[in-house]
Amino acid sequence: MSTKDTGVWVCVGQEVPGTAYEQIYFGRILSEHLENSISNTGIVILFECQLCVAVAPSIRSWFELATKGPNEACRVSSPVKAASIGRVREIIECTEQAVQAWHTCPWGKVPLQQQPIQMAS
Repeated sequence: MSTKDTGVWVCVGQEVPGTAYEQIYFGRILSEHLENSISNTGIVILFECQLCVAVAPSIRSWFELATKGPNEACRVSSPVKAASIGRVREIIECTEQAVQAWHTCPWGKVPLQQQPIQMAS
């Protein structure tokens, strides 16, 4: 792995068992892992991971969270350093507009950090 990989910002849809719903996460995935990022077990590791706790009614689909990002009516968690997300259904690369919105949404106001991702050994 390149230690200079700053990753790619993505939205991840996670299946919620027994429902028709998905949890939506935002975070960075290693660039080199983007194409083959869902392992055989449906698990992906996200860095600087945030969870969209509540989606505004004005958001028509979670794809909109990847293209435009959350708005002021959404609720987004504070980021955690890294998270292993299971039961992953989709991974969508985010636009720059979406990345900015995720980092300025209420509950999750954090500065963008493009530090290299360090994998724990």
